[in-house]
Amino acid sequence: MKNMPFLRPLAFLWLLVLATSLSAFAQNGEKHEENKWSIGIGPSYRGGMDLRISGTSRVQEGNLHVTATYRSDPPEVGPENAPADRTYSDGWVRMDPGTQLDGLTWYWSDKRADQYDPGSQTISFHQTGGTMVDRSIDSDLRLSESESLDGCGPTLTLTRQLCSRNSCRIHLGVSLGYVAFGGGASASTFSESYAETAYDVVDVYDASKGGPPPGYPTQAYDCPNGYLGPGYLISNTPTSRQRVPTGSMDFMSASNAVRFDIDGHLLDLRLGPRLDISLGKRAWLILTPAVSLNHVHLDVDRDEDFVASYSDGATAVVQHWSDSGSESDFLFGLGLGAGIEVPLSNRWFLAAHGRYDWVPQEQKMEIGPNKLETDLSGYTVGAEVGVTF
Repeated sequence: MKNMPFLRPLAFLWLLVLATSLSAFAQNGEKHEENKWSIGIGPSYRGGMDLRISGTSRVQEGNLHVTATYRSDPPEVGPENAPADRTYSDGWVRMDPGTQLDGLTWYWSDKRADQYDPGSQTISFHQTGGTMVDRSIDSDLRLSESESLDGCGPTLTLTRQLCSRNSCRIHLGVSLGYVAFGGGASASTFSESYAETAYDVVDVYDASKGGPPPGYPTQAYDCPNGYLGPGYLISNTPTSRQRVPTGSMDFMSASNAVRFDIDGHLLDLRLGPRLDISLGKRAWLILTPAVSLNHVHLDVDRDEDFVASYSDGATAVVQHWSDSGSESDFLFGLGLGAGIEVPLSNRWFLAAHGRYDWVPQEQKMEIGPNKLETDLSGYTVGAEVGVTF
């Protein structure tokens, strides 16, 4: 609901004009023979109405991601926690007949002396070709949007003159106005990005079982016609596996796009007195306090896309959602208006007017994971041509 610091003076003016009108009507009841009807019609514009949208999104509600993160070691190195035959760029480690019993193997080969670390009694082997995809959440927000609504439509006014004095006329009036309004809102509440990293695998083996290994390279155990073994023992399963990044690139990002299409109709019926104050022979100042009954109907379409963007500039809609909803309500209001009326002849007149209507109750509806609240309080300006009879 809007903050209305001027509500009290508005209500005071409304009551003042109403009291003046009723007093004049009571004191001049004998002049009913001068009563006249008038009818006017013309266009009007209503603005200042607000629509607030809150909530979340389908992507966040379902905790969705455009793709899964993963890590893929080079297949040649096998699993890091089980016996296997492994091939590296600087050697290999394979199972021997007793590996399944003791976890050790003498069937291995390295290529450089610096692969052995005498301090820790370990041998390291290297292999390229590892890839890893990491995801980062860039934004994860609540949806909070506010949109102004406005629209145009015709207004029909019917008044009955109750009494008239030299420079003052009192009427009782009713008006019926129709306003078609619409708008749209869009937002993004979630975004994520993915980076692909290339890395080398470094497997470290326990070489403490048999003292320092033989001279390098240990090609004695790498015989093309079979292995000569048994020989120097090391663990067949790495005691540790390190992944050393060699390069990284951003290759994908994703975000959601939420859109609202709003179509509304407002029919307001206003009832109240009208006080005319003469500004001379050619014009009248018009004050019009009124109570109103407002019928509002709102149609809302909601669309959400989860869009992936790739490093080559291509995009793709990963998932799409559509929701729609309608809501109709009757809401009471209070308003005060002012205008100028200029006679064109003894019967015809032209008027311009403006007013502010306060509607204390808001229309509320839910669509998908979002809540919509519409504040119909707003101002109206318009013009009309009319005739008295």
